[in-house]
Amino acid sequence: MKYTQDLKKNGFCKIGQILEVANTEKLCAECENILSNVNESKFTIDQNINNDYFKPMLNDESWSVLPNIIGRSKEIDDKLEIILKNEIIRKVLIETIGEDYKIWSSSIRVAKGNDSGLGFHTDSNGEVGLHILLDDQIDERGTTSLIPGSHLWSLS
Repeated sequence: MKYTQDLKKNGFCKIGQILEVANTEKLCAECENILSNVNESKFTIDQNINNDYFKPMLNDESWSVLPNIIGRSKEIDDKLEIILKNEIIRKVLIETIGEDYKIWSSSIRVAKGNDSGLGFHTDSNGEVGLHILLDDQIDERGTTSLIPGSHLWSLS
């Protein structure tokens, strides 16, 4: 499959639009609604938040992250189900990490334009990141940058 070949070659693949425009708009609106009505916590490097599933949104002046979004909203859950049942997504996940894959984490991340970004990031062995982009980000600051082939670099 082309997508799996691209993933193995580049470390990422672009699948394109999965949700219909109306569903994307509903998902965006619900994410904004959730973000505006959730507890917040200022982010600090040595932060220790409890182990409750519904953690607060972590904020800083340049970004926000709301962890563990599954189960917060039926609207979000329904749209994620459409995405995860998509034939291409399922095939890529099965061909890459096997039939028994699981969701390890789910979050909403908002780059606020003056974000310095995430820095270099690597998934652990057996992990595959799935990013669902809901909005165009014209300003490159704070976005995730993908470097073709970097998944083959030595971690050191």
